[in-house]
Amino acid sequence: MAARRAGRRTAVTVPIGFFAGLLILAAVGVVSYRNTLHQDASSSRVEHTYRVREQLNALRTAMSDAETGQRGYIITGDETYLEPYWAAASYVHRGLASLRRLTADNRRQQRHLDALERVVRRKIALIDLAVRTQRAQGGAAAERLVRTRRGQKAMDEIRRLLSAMDAEEGRRLRSRESEAHESARQTRLVIVLGGVLAVVFAACALLVIERDSRARHRYEQQLREANERLKELATKDGLTGLNNHRTLQERLAQEWERAERYGSPLSFLLLDVDRFKDYNDTFGHPAGDEVLRTVASILTATVREADIPARYGGEEFAVILPDNGHHGAARAAERLCRAIESASCPGRGVTASIGVATRSGATGGTADLVTAADRALYRAKRQGRNRVAHDRECATLAEAEPVVEREAAA
Repeated sequence: MAARRAGRRTAVTVPIGFFAGLLILAAVGVVSYRNTLHQDASSSRVEHTYRVREQLNALRTAMSDAETGQRGYIITGDETYLEPYWAAASYVHRGLASLRRLTADNRRQQRHLDALERVVRRKIALIDLAVRTQRAQGGAAAERLVRTRRGQKAMDEIRRLLSAMDAEEGRRLRSRESEAHESARQTRLVIVLGGVLAVVFAACALLVIERDSRARHRYEQQLREANERLKELATKDGLTGLNNHRTLQERLAQEWERAERYGSPLSFLLLDVDRFKDYNDTFGHPAGDEVLRTVASILTATVREADIPARYGGEEFAVILPDNGHHGAARAAERLCRAIESASCPGRGVTASIGVATRSGATGGTADLVTAADRALYRAKRQGRNRVAHDRECATLAEAEPVVEREAAA
């Protein structure tokens, strides 16, 4: 249950962390894209402001050149001094039209531009008048016209309007540059914060996954251990730790099939603790249990690693001996008898009788092999106990008493 909860938690956490990361990245992308567009727009507006200021400077230069050209011509009468004037007069109209387009979004600049156009036209007209006067009446008349300072006042007004427009563009430039810097700062901040949040979410998701993974592994280990315990309870005898009767029957059938397939020998030992009922009645069941555990330990320590010891039931034990024929099984049974006889048990020593049966062509199956070992065990009991008897010593089934009479013989 806990493992399933950990799995469900991981199954929920991982998609949540994944989608949270995607949302963060999407938010970072959207904000970054928006700020990038805003920054591009701010940069474009900054560039636009620079173009307006360039046009204002160009117009100021053109008007100054026109006035300089007029002054040179009036003083010298040389027509070549009028070239800056003609160039300025040609440029002024284009420059004003360009400024009109560039400042179309600014009503304040448009009002300045309206006033500027009127003053520029008046200034150009005054310069043109001075030039015509120079040509028609000479330098003295042109100088008297200039000394009226009407042209100077018009030029001062032009400079004032151009300065006002330039100051306005300067304020707009500072504002737009500030917006561009702020947009860039916000973009960097969003990217950094988004990256940090993405890393935090990823780290949290990894921590949860790692924690759930450890928990799941722990629960799986506990489950494996519980399954092993259940398997042991299903296959082992609770008192002695040996294979139980059911496992013995399964393993005997497997070894019988293998012996049939490869033609190998197979023997079976059936062991019974002598006078175990009297021992139990005399020394008590705890002592009797200790005797059974001692016999089980002797079986485990004495038989081969390939042999299969088991508790058959009650005070009876059994051993499957794969690849072991009549003589080898008899020797193994004798070793067990002597080891049990020499064992130290509570109250007094105990002995055991062992019946040995070996698979042969005349033996029809596992049941016959067990029956033969049981007959041999009963014969060992009749012959005085604490001994080994082989099924080959039993000529027929008739010489053995029914198995149910063994308790009386014991």
